[in-house]
Amino acid sequence: MFPKILIGNYEIRGEGFLTFLAILGAFIHVIFIITPKSGYSKQTVINGFIFSLVVALISAVISHYLIWDFDKFKNNPSILLEGLVKFSGHSITGAIIGCVLGLIIYCKLMNLNFFHFSSCFSYPILLWMGLGRIACFCNGDAYGIPTTSIFGITFSEDSFTWMDEWNKLSGSYYISTNPLPQIEKIFSSIYGLHLNDLPIPDKLSLFKKEGFSTLADLSIFYKDKPSIQTLYAIGLFPFPTVYPKVHPTQLYDLFSLTTIYFVIKKISSKDWAKQRVMFIFFIAYGLNRFWIEFFRADKSPGLFGLTGAQLLCIGFIFLGIAAYVYYTLKWKKTGMPQVVLK
Repeated sequence: MFPKILIGNYEIRGEGFLTFLAILGAFIHVIFIITPKSGYSKQTVINGFIFSLVVALISAVISHYLIWDFDKFKNNPSILLEGLVKFSGHSITGAIIGCVLGLIIYCKLMNLNFFHFSSCFSYPILLWMGLGRIACFCNGDAYGIPTTSIFGITFSEDSFTWMDEWNKLSGSYYISTNPLPQIEKIFSSIYGLHLNDLPIPDKLSLFKKEGFSTLADLSIFYKDKPSIQTLYAIGLFPFPTVYPKVHPTQLYDLFSLTTIYFVIKKISSKDWAKQRVMFIFFIAYGLNRFWIEFFRADKSPGLFGLTGAQLLCIGFIFLGIAAYVYYTLKWKKTGMPQVVLK
């Protein structure tokens, strides 16, 4: 994909660039499309957006190290402080929690109706979270488990995240004079894949041009037990890092989030959804991330056969359902909270 983007003579990371565009897009969408219809002043919404964004970024870092990279935190707790200073760490689930917490605090400080004000942010952000997943797609981050299905893809060898796991596996075969049996053993034991399931890596692109497509096709070059010099001459020594095709979970997430965006946008004006959009958001996002997690390769530690992210999403779903039922019953008796426009 495009982990690096060249703009003139400058090289930037695709993920960082697209993440910036996602935040900018969400800001423009909320301020210029949603705000005029909401009745709030642009300044009120801008301040709320910035405040909740800062809290979301902090929460994303904390969540990243407490859930996704807990081993690093356990071995070096000061890494959390370093991450907060540099804003390194990008847990979307953590960012969502932080965003909602930021909105709650902001509404308390400004004496705003949280249930109404948060509706300005709930569903537009889904669309731009999808663009954030395109950033992950370009970077080769948050990719899925290996697959032999027609949906399987590989990412750029320039992606640090993508190549990290496969480089670790290459240590046992890259200087072998016959690496194919070792590669077969590694990938069959870990992923249930065989040589005819593994594509030829980009560094062997010359073989692709000659019609070879999988590692199984390369076995012809090892039949006569060639010397290191012979293998080196044709580019098969040292053997490059091998990687499988994987589920493009970033695109699955993009499609799912975009669908949810249009659904919530459609129902947000219904009487049964008024001032409850945030609850519906939690239910929808929790269900979305829960099923995608089955296909993710970078699974966070969890319990009962579920990942940490799935357990968190179950919490999102139950929180959304419980809040929806509780406040619906309460407002039938007391009436819906008054909307204060500022």
